[in-house]
Amino acid sequence: MNSKISTTALAPTPRLRLALVAASLALVAFSPAQAVAVADSEDPKVQLTDGWHARVAYVAAIDQAGQYRSQPFYFDLFLFRASEYRSLMAFAKRRHAGSVNTTHLANRQETELAERQVGGRKIVEFEITGEHDAMSLHYRYIELKVGDHYCNLICWTTAKHWAEAQPLFDGLVKNLK
Repeated sequence: MNSKISTTALAPTPRLRLALVAASLALVAFSPAQAVAVADSEDPKVQLTDGWHARVAYVAAIDQAGQYRSQPFYFDLFLFRASEYRSLMAFAKRRHAGSVNTTHLANRQETELAERQVGGRKIVEFEITGEHDAMSLHYRYIELKVGDHYCNLICWTTAKHWAEAQPLFDGLVKNLK
């Protein structure tokens, strides 16, 4: 019997490649010693509404992962105990410093930390842009405090969809409870 495996069937789709790139970027910003070890029913989570649905997390350290309908809008949520940091800015500086080691993107650019209000919540955020396999990607790292946790909410999409995704990413912050 002559059986062959089609290599085209195993080739990753652009959507899968986008998700895998994001997972690798998230790992760089992740510090296992400070992450919440066991999920608790009272841990912060994004309340998924208006087209968002859960997706498979590609690394175990992700506390929640989601995707918006059929658009290439994604997020990963990481939780950290607030007692490990002096302030939201100290937490954001740690996440920002960890992102410097991200080397998976060609033509990588990164913004400085910026403080804002989204839905009445104080956030500190920064953005990373670059290319992977000829795909232009744009990431928004949103750091905020919810209860006794600091949250690292990483949102991303293609550069082409960036402006369209921003209100939806702000909605994730508003729905983080």
